[in-house]
Amino acid sequence: MAAADGLGRSALSERIRMPRKLPQRYFHLVFSFLMAAAMVSIVTFVVTATTGGEGAFLARWLRAFACGYAVAVPVIYVAAPRVRRLTARLVDSGA
Repeated sequence: MAAADGLGRSALSERIRMPRKLPQRYFHLVFSFLMAAAMVSIVTFVVTATTGGEGAFLARWLRAFACGYAVAVPVIYVAAPRVRRLTARLVDSGA
């Protein structure tokens, strides 16, 4: 394992150029893609594993993931801001 410098950076991470970050205006879009990937992966895995069925598990899971992901991304993109506002009304901000 590479030794870290005083700032917590390893020699390996110094040699690997990290890509530039996307501009802030893409935050909500990237959030939607990542949240959909996480949620759809877990849900379709559980549903595929518990419903049985014929055929290879991986093929059935990937087919379910593709369908669910195509629906989840736009739903999260539209719903997330509304859900955040509703959550803010229901939860004390601590101020």
